[in-house]
Amino acid sequence: MFRPVHLFYDCKTCGTGDPITGSNLTNICVLCNACLIVATHINTYVKGLAGCRYSNIFSYSLGIGTMVALGSYNKYKHNFVRDAVLFAAANSGTSIYAGIVIFSVLGFMAGNQGKDISEVADSGPGLAFVAYPEGLAQMPGAPIWSVMFFFMLILLGIDSEFVGVEGFVTAIVDVFPYTFRRGNRREIFAACVCASYCVFGLCMTTYGGMYIFQLFDYYSASGSTLLWITTFECIGIGWVYGAENLSSSFYEMSGWKLLNPYLYISWKFLTPLFTGAVFIFSLVKYEPLKYNDEYVYPTWGYVMGWMMAAASMVVPPTFMFYKFVIASRGSLAERWKMATTSTLRPRIQYTVPEEINSIEAPHSLDMDGSNGIQPPPSYPEVTGEATKF
Repeated sequence: MFRPVHLFYDCKTCGTGDPITGSNLTNICVLCNACLIVATHINTYVKGLAGCRYSNIFSYSLGIGTMVALGSYNKYKHNFVRDAVLFAAANSGTSIYAGIVIFSVLGFMAGNQGKDISEVADSGPGLAFVAYPEGLAQMPGAPIWSVMFFFMLILLGIDSEFVGVEGFVTAIVDVFPYTFRRGNRREIFAACVCASYCVFGLCMTTYGGMYIFQLFDYYSASGSTLLWITTFECIGIGWVYGAENLSSSFYEMSGWKLLNPYLYISWKFLTPLFTGAVFIFSLVKYEPLKYNDEYVYPTWGYVMGWMMAAASMVVPPTFMFYKFVIASRGSLAERWKMATTSTLRPRIQYTVPEEINSIEAPHSLDMDGSNGIQPPPSYPEVTGEATKF
């Protein structure tokens, strides 16, 4: 109700006469004020959506590879749909509970200091290591609450580090299985990764460590970088592997038939478009990093930050260039079809029919050595090019 009254008042004070029948200047002011209010609402709404998207990415560890790494240890017929629902419910419930606890403490501090809650603390490391401990120190039984709070932070950090290290180690081991799956090589490699992380993190424990931490947090692990990665992941799942193949894989592994058209629309259109739009918005509204909204980093600091971001963001387009230019051949249409056609199919398409399996006969290889299992499509089958001898 305040907005229309505010608009009417601005129109009256912008020019002379009635806002509807007044001069052209007044009408221009009406239009400008209306556009400004609409743009402000849109900007606030989109900024809120971007913040929610960042929170979801960090909360669910999307775009980092940890979920894929941990899921690779499940059995093929494991009920991952049940696990996904439980994980989402527990994650969202924990976030809501943590928000209630944190803002209750901030409200207690604001009441004692006679300030608005927005003036008590800003988001970021200062909230966890400065403002929140200060609030706990003002409460009855402060030592007990402080010990429990920092013990929770230690457990949270160790748990996050477990998942992060496991995601990286599993990816490298899967790429080079013959090198690391011998003896204790995997354990030695994991120990080397942990030691390297420790050495790299020592610079963040110095007097200027918070400045370095903020630089890493803002660029290398920022929402924009992860949005870029997740956008390509959504395109790869919804269009390259295909929503139909993904639904078949769901049914084959869990027995769930996902016939809901909303899932197909989300996989192919809504999720990639929304994620890409938020990424573009984050670039348009980009603001250089400032520590505590006061310290401006030198130019070399911003250059280093964008180099860290580019180290992750350059991987998807580089791989696309390799698949389209180097690993494919033929015309542009054939190269595009080859680069965007997945060679993976659900296993259910390769399984021998039950009536054949029920026949009591000795197992032997076919003439082509496939044992009755259809191999993935070859390049001529994908592009339609006839095989030449």
